[in-house]
Amino acid sequence: MSIVQLAGVLALVVVIVVAVALVNAFAPKAAEAFKGWADAHLGAEQREAIYGAVKAGLRAAEQHGFRADELFAKAAKVASEYLKTYGLPISEELLSELVRAEKQKKLTE
Repeated sequence: MSIVQLAGVLALVVVIVVAVALVNAFAPKAAEAFKGWADAHLGAEQREAIYGAVKAGLRAAEQHGFRADELFAKAAKVASEYLKTYGLPISEELLSELVRAEKQKKLTE
């Protein structure tokens, strides 16, 4: 491996580490922001349905062996479809951030 290739690999590792750190830092903030909005605009049953759907979606995606971004996308899709059946159309992007926050919460417990 040449020095240029080694430098490229090291740069890639640094970028990945920084990206993971940013995602881990952002997800809890997104969840906190959503909680504040949800507390002000949604009833207790609606909030419980959203949080339950996020947890169930994460659990289902993990049980099917999904990892990383694929896990968050699949969990958000499951949660979104469930919530739509109850008249709560929440975007998959928001749900994906909530799933990330829930995953981070599970890792730190």
